[in-house]
Amino acid sequence: MEKELVELIALGNSIDLGFLSLGFNVKGRFDSPDEGFRKDRNWINVTARVKKSFTLAVNEAAKPQKVNSYGATPRLSIFQKISGNKITSEFQPGNLARILGTNLAFDVDDTELGVYLQQDKEDAFRITEYAKSGKKTILLKIPDDIKPGIYDVEIRVRTRYGKIIKGYFSKSVKVAC
Repeated sequence: MEKELVELIALGNSIDLGFLSLGFNVKGRFDSPDEGFRKDRNWINVTARVKKSFTLAVNEAAKPQKVNSYGATPRLSIFQKISGNKITSEFQPGNLARILGTNLAFDVDDTELGVYLQQDKEDAFRITEYAKSGKKTILLKIPDDIKPGIYDVEIRVRTRYGKIIKGYFSKSVKVAC
């Protein structure tokens, strides 16, 4: 559908989808009324206008609720072994690892916070050895006494209001012996 809409707009058509209208206008500088379109000075601005009836229907159907936000949720993007250039989600006990993401910083001395590995909904195993706990990077050691298996990764950070917020890595990691 996107390709067809692009072709129609490129041919100079406006499109009415019932709840949404798509159109365009030409932007840029023209030195005279006879000057044509030049890609180095002009561009096409695509516009989208939501119909008022659609907006009213959404407002009628919506049941919004206020959610108190106590801070930004930690987001784990990458969990990788530090040795070598290969990004892997398989670790050995004692390996050094790097977590990259956002809003990751926590107090390593606070035993309620940190990186936790959890297997099969059992109690979470808290990692205790960290070289760095920064906003975007955590450097840690996979514990020597961890059992082999597949683990989910969770991070717990404390907001400035004292509330603990959890973030999760989207993939499981494997610890092998």
